[in-house]
Amino acid sequence: MRPVPKPEAEFDWPPMDAAELAAFTAAVEEALADPRGIPHEEVEAWIRKVAAGDLSAVAPTPRLLR
Repeated sequence: MRPVPKPEAEFDWPPMDAAELAAFTAAVEEALADPRGIPHEEVEAWIRKVAAGDLSAVAPTPRLLR
C-alpha cells in the first residue's frame, strides 16, 4: 500500500449534479435492500489469491446472510 502524503487531508471530489446524486442514491438504496452478501473474509481470501497470481481464482458468490 502506498503511503498517503497527508492522511488528514480531505479528498477534493468534484460536486455531483442532481442526476448523478439521484442515480447514486438509488444504487445505494438498491444495494442495501438486497439481503444477499459475501462475508468480508471470503472476499479477502479471493483477493489474496488473485494478488498472488492465481487469475483463475473463482470469486465468492453472494448468498443470503440475514
